[in-house]
Formats: sequence, C-alpha cells, structure tokens
Amino acid sequence: MAQSTASGDGPNGSKPASLSGRSRSLWLLLAGGMLLAALAGLAWIGRHRLGNPTISGQSSPPAPPASASAATTPTLGASEPSSADQPHTGGIAALLAHPPPALATVAVDAYHGEGYRSWPGRGRAESMSGCPSSDSSPLVDQPLWQTIHFGGTSSSNHPPPESPWLIAAGPRAGGLPRFGRLQGHLGDPQFAHCNDAERIFVVESVVEVYEPRSPDWPPTPDLSAWTEFETPGGGAQLRYPASWTIAANGDGTWALSNPDLPAYPLTLQVLRTDAVPETTQTAVADRRLPGGGYWRNEAQVANSGNRPRLEGDTIFCNGYIQDGCVEVRFTQAATTYVFRQEYGSGFDYDPRVLASAQDILDTFEIMGRATITPVPPPKAALGPGTFWTREQAERMALDMIQGAITLPTGSWRVRDAQLVPEAEALARGGCDMHRASDNQGYTYPDGVWLLELTGAATERELVYFTYLDASTGYHLCTEGQPR
Repeated sequence: MAQSTASGDGPNGSKPASLSGRSRSLWLLLAGGMLLAALAGLAWIGRHRLGNPTISGQSSPPAPPASASAATTPTLGASEPSSADQPHTGGIAALLAHPPPALATVAVDAYHGEGYRSWPGRGRAESMSGCPSSDSSPLVDQPLWQTIHFGGTSSSNHPPPESPWLIAAGPRAGGLPRFGRLQGHLGDPQFAHCNDAERIFVVESVVEVYEPRSPDWPPTPDLSAWTEFETPGGGAQLRYPASWTIAANGDGTWALSNPDLPAYPLTLQVLRTDAVPETTQTAVADRRLPGGGYWRNEAQVANSGNRPRLEGDTIFCNGYIQDGCVEVRFTQAATTYVFRQEYGSGFDYDPRVLASAQDILDTFEIMGRATITPVPPPKAALGPGTFWTREQAERMALDMIQGAITLPTGSWRVRDAQLVPEAEALARGGCDMHRASDNQGYTYPDGVWLLELTGAATERELVYFTYLDASTGYHLCTEGQPR
C-alpha cells in the first residue's frame, strides 16, 4: 500500500491533522507580529488620548483615582484662591450660562451678600411665603453690601438686574462666608412656587472659605482724635479724620477726601440763603414733586455739645436713597451750609462712604447758636389738659402695632391701659421715652397713656408696651418685652 508524504493530502483529498514544523513556525511568527502591533496601538492611544507622559520611553505610573464626590460634583466657573489683587469672579455667571440638571450637586465660587439690616416689614414677604429672595440672601460674583443707610433712612441694595446672581437657601444658607466655594443644587421642588425659582441655590455645604465674614457695620471712630476745620470768618466748624485731606475748590466749596475712597469726596458749600437755587428751594418745600429733581426727607441731625441739636434737610437725589447721592442742608440766619455726598449703588456702594459722611456731620456746628434750655423735671401729677379717652388710645396703639407686626394667627389685643403722670410713666420703664435735652421731639406731656399689647406667636406670647401723650396722641415709645 502506498503511503502519503508529509506535504501531500490525506486519504480522499483531506488535509493532514497537523502542520509541519516549518508551517507552524510561520503561523507563530505571524500571530506574534499581530499581537505586538496591537500592544503598540494601545500604548499610542494611552499616550495621546489619556495624556500620560513618557520618560525615557517608560509610561508614568497611573494617577490615583478621584474621590466619589469629586467625580460627581463639577465645579462651575471656580478657580483656586488667589492673592487679594486677583479676586475670584465668574462662578455665578458660568453656572447660569450652563445650568446643571435639577437637583444635580455642583460647586461654585460666590460672594454672599453682607450688611443685612432689618427694619419693620423687611423680610415679611419671605417669612410668609417661605421663599428666600435676592434681598435676603444673594449670591453674586463680586462683593455686595445689602443695606444703604443714612441718617434715619434705610433701603435694600439689590444686585443690578443685568448682573448674574443666585439666591442662597436651605438650612446651610445661614452664616455663609463673605466669599467661598459652596456646594449645592438648583431646581429644588420645595421652592418651585417661588419667584425666581430657577435661581434658588440650596446650599449643601461650604467646601472652602476664601474670605470670612466681616463685621456688618464699620466701627465707631474716636471723633476727639480728628482734625478740626473752621470755615473762613468762623461761621461754622467740623472735624474730620486725620488721614483725610481738605481742599478749597473755589466759590465757597471744600472737598473732604478719604485716601482709601478718593472717588467719593464729601463736599461742603457755603451759600447765602437767597443764593440757593430756586428749583432746589421748591423741591425742598414740596414733597409732592412729580418725578425727578430732589425730594425732602426727614431731618438730619448733628450733635452739638451744649447747644440744641442742629437740624437740616436731607435730600436724596431723585427722591430715592438708591439713586446714589444725598445733600444735607443746614440754615442759620442768612447762610446755608450744603453737604453733598455721592455713594453709588449696587456693587459700587461701599458703606464706609455714608458712615464717614454721617460721622463728619455729627461734628458739624454753626457758631453763635443759643445754648440748651434746661430740661424741666418730670411732672409728678396729671396736668390740666384735655386727655384722649381710653378707647381713642387703644385704637391708636392697635393701629400702630398691627401695621408693624403681622401675627401668624389671631390678632393683637389690649391687656391693660392706664392714664398716669409723666413721672410715673418714666418710673414704670416699660419703654424708653428718650426724655433728654437732645430730643427736640419730646413733648413733656401732662399725662401719658400706658398700654400693654399682647399677641400670639408660634409657641410664645408677644408683649409690647406703647406710651402715648395723653393730650395729643403723640407716640412716645413702643418696646417689646420677652416672655
């Protein structure tokens, strides 16, 4: 029987079950080459797509895995802390330009509004609706002082409408730093009913503090250490900080400049009363001016040692404290002293400007005024005047308290009302009537209505005392008592 050769076909033309040694070598060589090519391709992809550098032909060790929070918490517009002359900005703008999905946790660098000052009615809408607002808790890309205050007038200072801003909300929104990296989310369903719901940022945590919160109001200066200035001819005098400069601008005008805030000098102009512009005189006399011009506000007061307090007219530009400038006018005989201060608004407002102007005005004095009339002693018995009835006094007190404080349930009521002499009202001490020589509004009443008002709040009772001049109904004071 003939035998097949190694290179021949098997029986019936089939291939042999194994390869010869030479063929096997060729196949192994080919497979090894393909494997090396594949490995080289993977190495090239790793270097170019993953960014792993090579040193002397060797790959660097793999980077450690990122934490779970870093992998799931993108930072929008955030930057690492820099020096004081390179402020962090852009976090809010970047987030609003590319808003994340609702409830997605993100981190953002932001300034939190500061200098919030409360007054009756401020915050009432937020407490009733359960919705935070840009007035109560703004987040912005640059510092924002939330309250403009001068004399007896205060107003909210909002971020400009065209600027990027958010509203901080949630339990962690209280006590935020002036500037820091905050972690939180937008689109929380509990605030879906609120105005600006798309801008309410629920703070989950403070990741990093870049700048801590500073005191809400500038410190009270030592006025005795200030430099004294007297107008030519000795008509008036004032004091100003030793680091400031004062320069005559001509036409009886001086500019007092703070080296830290040179763009906002306080100017003083001395005018003859008949030289005050007629348009301004009309505006001061008429509170009902239709739009524009100036508008007379409440009196501005300067302390004056042993003289009666010095009163003047406070006039905000265009009638609004938010419009960024104010004039205060003091008139004595034929001379008017006009102080003017510009202070900006929005991000441009710096509270130190108006605080310094107020402090300087508190030192201003017009020479030659009469000294204070001695304060009479308190009246120990009811005077002869015709007094308001108890019903009139109760109605007045309830109208005032209901307009100032809204109760969550029920209404205010009068628990007690007594007509007493001035001396007894002072001795009771329910509230401070400010009976002093510098209180020109005090009436030295012939009798005082003492009213105790109560109302129910959440889990406690509110108690307020209101004192009224029994002859005129003039409001002497109201103060709350803890219960």
